[in-house]
Amino acid sequence: MDNESRNLQNDFFNAARKAKTPIAVFLCNGKKLTGRLKSFDKFTLLLENHQGELIVFKHAISTVTPSLRPQGNGGGENERRGAVLAGSED
Repeated sequence: MDNESRNLQNDFFNAARKAKTPIAVFLCNGKKLTGRLKSFDKFTLLLENHQGELIVFKHAISTVTPSLRPQGNGGGENERRGAVLAGSED
């Protein structure tokens, strides 16, 4: 593929960053990090949470998913996920 072809990883990270969606990052060692994606590049993610900013190396990541927190207004998981996915179709 050439450099200008669509990249699924970049599309996901850009949508999460622009929408300021909380994400959960699961590391290869089993630890879970949560926060908002502030920035990313070819090798790292800059994750912002209540502890400050964390640089996470992509080679240490197992899984990244939108962090679906319970909401008091009755909003369900599917509604939240739909909002994230709708934002990724820019």
